[in-house]
Amino acid sequence: MIAGMRVRVGKRLGILERIQDDGTCSVRLINKNEWPFPEWIFVQQSQVKRAFKPKENYLDEYEEAPY
Repeated sequence: MIAGMRVRVGKRLGILERIQDDGTCSVRLINKNEWPFPEWIFVQQSQVKRAFKPKENYLDEYEEAPY
């Protein structure tokens, strides 16, 4: 795992910020509400799973440009 990747801790999504030498990971959780400040958790690397971005095909949603 590398810093900046999307991860899952339990049922919550977050961004992996840093992995310490002792295996502790700092994860910035993604908030689904309008709270502007990030929530941080510190867990062991074994509790962090890689989360994949959902496949989004934006080409089907928009029409071709007229020019």
